[in-house]
Amino acid sequence: FVSEYQAIGVASWYGEPYHGRYTANGEVYDMEALTAAHPTLPLPSIVQVTNLANGRTLILRVNDRGPFVANRLIDLSQAAARELDFERQGLAEVQVTYLGLAQLDDQPIRPGETRAYAMAQCVLPRPRALVC
Repeated sequence: FVSEYQAIGVASWYGEPYHGRYTANGEVYDMEALTAAHPTLPLPSIVQVTNLANGRTLILRVNDRGPFVANRLIDLSQAAARELDFERQGLAEVQVTYLGLAQLDDQPIRPGETRAYAMAQCVLPRPRALVC
């Protein structure tokens, strides 16, 4: 169980070849939603991602596993890369901060939407058991 996580590294993005396919947690990948893939964070999670070159920041739903390229920290949806202004470059140095578990039934936010993610209310009734 992750309570604190913050890392700096390289972000990439994925789009059309994966659009409409299932993510690691069973959601359908939408390249126009603000989502991400991370190798180790619990699914689904909420993270804050900041492009260190320009200071742009987004809150994203982590609903997939990846990236599967060495030396990459996180894969973002194409829409997230566009919002953080690195879609054309393909890569950006970012800071990723874990904010908490996402609710299972929440839908990913799309650019321009104003609603906020709700965090899951979880308890740890005994060691190694997470109930949400």
